[in-house]
Amino acid sequence: MKDLYTFQALLPVPFYLGLIILIANWYASRYITDSTDRKFFWRGLILRFVGAFFFTLVHKYVLQYGDTWVYYLCVKRVYEAFWTSPSVGIQIFFSEPGEYNPDTWDVVSRFPSNYYLRWSSLMVVKIGSFFGLLSGHSYWVVSLCMGTFAFSGMWAMYKGFIKLYPHLKEQIGFATMYIPSVFFWGSALMKDTVIMGALGWLTFSFLNILVFRRWKLISLTVIVVASILIFRIKAYVMIAFLPSAGLLYFIQVRRRITNRVLRIMSTPFLLLFISVGAYFSQGAISEAAGKFALENIVETAIVYQQYHFGLVQGRGKGSSYDLGEIDPTLTGLIKTFPKAVNVALFRPYLWEVKNLQMIIAAVESLGMLIFSLYILYNIGLGAFITGIFKNPIIVFCFIFAVIFAFAVGFSTYNFGSLSRYRIPLLPFYVLSMIILNSEVSVPHSDSPAAGAIPSGSSA
Repeated sequence: MKDLYTFQALLPVPFYLGLIILIANWYASRYITDSTDRKFFWRGLILRFVGAFFFTLVHKYVLQYGDTWVYYLCVKRVYEAFWTSPSVGIQIFFSEPGEYNPDTWDVVSRFPSNYYLRWSSLMVVKIGSFFGLLSGHSYWVVSLCMGTFAFSGMWAMYKGFIKLYPHLKEQIGFATMYIPSVFFWGSALMKDTVIMGALGWLTFSFLNILVFRRWKLISLTVIVVASILIFRIKAYVMIAFLPSAGLLYFIQVRRRITNRVLRIMSTPFLLLFISVGAYFSQGAISEAAGKFALENIVETAIVYQQYHFGLVQGRGKGSSYDLGEIDPTLTGLIKTFPKAVNVALFRPYLWEVKNLQMIIAAVESLGMLIFSLYILYNIGLGAFITGIFKNPIIVFCFIFAVIFAFAVGFSTYNFGSLSRYRIPLLPFYVLSMIILNSEVSVPHSDSPAAGAIPSGSSA
């Protein structure tokens, strides 16, 4: 990456960094009055800057490769095309993968790794190119802007959950802002950065409509935009989000039916309605999810397992893991389910470490394991199991985390990739444990477990 330290790449960094901080300061002074909120706002934003900086250094000097460089080369191609012919640049922004005229094809055909053929890559290139056009295709500025977007989504998530649980601000702030792998992998020119921002805004807007019942038009618009981004880039995230959101929707609608007989009678119809909607939604999403689609995940797991096993046999080292022989039946998947979830949440173990990247992942996984065991010890196994399903918000977070953990744990077979793939589930899992511990240990009158989730709220 020769362009990383050129005068053109570094010149706009102070200006855009100052602009982001200036806008953030305007927002904070106008809309944030609580000192705890202000603390997490500024620390969360700064951690995104730090994450983008160290991510870049690690990929340049340690790994010396990575998707982020490929994305940047594509962004550079679009930037050059735009200033050569603005009409061609604009056409690229609105092009579908594989649908190009001779002018746009001359540009995208020079994209490395056929990134012009897949929405998952092309969408990231388009977003990066937008920021690149504003900054003279400076990699640093593109990363700063994308990291800020990811932060905005996590901040929105923080605001949504502290409205439900104001007594858990410190813990919620940690879950949304301080998890190391989240702000490391989700702060630069990468798919994961866009996903974290979009997922945060999707969750916040979903809570606005379903739980708080406010800002419905704005929230619906945000849901549509965020869903498109996620669907285009990593559709399998929606495979985990839809069932958990559907369960929360079902519980909320059922709770609002005050007549007991009517509530019981309506349950089958609500379940049927949600099931039909989920069936058609999952069908469209599975088509776009590729290797993580439900019908493809077993085949993907077998291929990845064989590939990484071959690497280990050939090199005698590596960061691959094994879940045992894969049985492609329903019974086999059920048996593998706990191992796949475990590897996504709590591995690599310290004795599995084989390189620097694995050390960092192992320490974080150990922290996640100790944290989970503490919650289990503190409230007991029985309360742990029953408490999860008593609170719809815990159900929402926990089901999303577990489904997502199974999908990536079962199909990745490489700790290096897994440490990046799993970051969307981590805030949700930590939030579910935090809320569970609080609700079971010391129920609060201002929390959903103490009564119904707020059915309305002023904007």
